Amino acid sequence: MKQKSIMLALAASLLLSGCNMASISNSLKSQHYMATGDYQQGVKTFAKSVRETPDNASGHYYLGRFLLAQHKYDQALPHLKTAARLNPDEDYYFWQGLAYGQLGDNANEKKSYILALKLDSDHSQSRLYLGHLKLKENQYKEALQLYDSVLKQYPSNPSALYNRGLTLQFLAKNVDEKNAWLKYLDLYPAGYLANRAADHLNSLGDFSYRNYYLGKRTVTLKEIRYSSRSSNQLSSTSYPSLKLIGAILVNRPEEILQVVVYENGNPSLARKRANSIKTHLLDRFSEIEEHQIQVSWFQGPEKLKIGKKTFKIQSSVRFFGTGKA
Repeated sequence: MKQKSIMLALAASLLLSGCNMASISNSLKSQHYMATGDYQQGVKTFAKSVRETPDNASGHYYLGRFLLAQHKYDQALPHLKTAARLNPDEDYYFWQGLAYGQLGDNANEKKSYILALKLDSDHSQSRLYLGHLKLKENQYKEALQLYDSVLKQYPSNPSALYNRGLTLQFLAKNVDEKNAWLKYLDLYPAGYLANRAADHLNSLGDFSYRNYYLGKRTVTLKEIRYSSRSSNQLSSTSYPSLKLIGAILVNRPEEILQVVVYENGNPSLARKRANSIKTHLLDRFSEIEEHQIQVSWFQGPEKLKIGKKTFKIQSSVRFFGTGKA
């Protein structure tokens, strides 16, 4: 009896909140098709739903979503517009805006996000994409405010973090920009955007992260550090970077890793540090052959040219792959 009462209460709450069984059914179906990636079946299912109940907003909405997933933007837009007309909803307006954006209609894209935010001022997706539009329109202060508002809700949102760094770059706020790239890379150290973020960071003279060409791809690695300025004992903060290098060497036994260490005025320390990296990798990856790691060292600073600037890094480690020995 208690379970039945709970079910009846749930049904009543759904009715009071404006839900209906058709919308609930559509939501469950859409979740299944999205999860399985069966967008074609999603289109078929909701096209049938729209034919049978043309005044059901959720049917149009999900049909539009699946058409968007198939990159059929011109077909998706009418259904998303119909969904928003039948039942003004922040999500409906957001996806309508996304369709407009894919079709190059930035004016109506912006209007759609604004309509969504009028219904729900905390709609983070609309704030995020409105921020992208402001950035595209060179309205950097407005873009920064929108990205900050998204990050207040979702501090690890990758798109807001990355584009916030770009926005600060355009605003010439170098210190804030540097911190933005560091925050992004601390959370998302891999992938194409990590490569770009590291490049932006390095252009500011910060080499906490750098890109290296290893195993036929560019990887972003955190700076190799030691327990003290005069020590060759690796800091534990360097282990994740070295673990990734080790995995690449294991997967590509033909790869030869070059480890180059610079210590301005101290070639002995440079040699010890280079060998400590080699020893660390060999100790932790039994599959790596000793000949796969070659070390060298220099007593001067590393000179790195980025754009029109040349940086001198007093103490650094550089990696690169050279293929077969």
